[in-house]
Amino acid sequence: MSKIIFTLLCGLLYLIGLCFGWSYQDTSVYICIYLWPVLCILTTLPITFGLIHRIVVNKGRWLSVLALPFAWLYTACYITFTILIWAYYTDTIYNSTSFDMCMNDLKRIAAELNTTYEHVNLVIYVYLFMLIVLVNGLLAYIAKPYHRRWDKFVDWICRRKK
Repeated sequence: MSKIIFTLLCGLLYLIGLCFGWSYQDTSVYICIYLWPVLCILTTLPITFGLIHRIVVNKGRWLSVLALPFAWLYTACYITFTILIWAYYTDTIYNSTSFDMCMNDLKRIAAELNTTYEHVNLVIYVYLFMLIVLVNGLLAYIAKPYHRRWDKFVDWICRRKK
């Protein structure tokens, strides 16, 4: 099953490359090395903005103030990780070399884990990415300014303190 999913996603990358006049290797580098980490960073921003908005409108201010440094640290970790990925793979001049480096890294990981290159590729670029987006989406949903359950929780905590 993973072989079929992998083949379909490779075909999708190929089609995207055709739209932009890129080779399959260029498309893989642009999407998997450059775009994916940026999308992960972008999914962390609503968490921070939601908490800042809560502080400004005074809804759960003290909980939001406590959570905000963690949101900043969370985003900073994603930014740092992205910079490290880019630094590692962009030391090369050509995208084909970046592609080969990434492919060799994935093959080495697959060999160490006694699995296939395709499976490692799917786990990193599909399952992990979907998990990151899901977790960040849930955190952003919790941090959004007018979340009724969060407001009820804050009211309950405030009533307990009095």
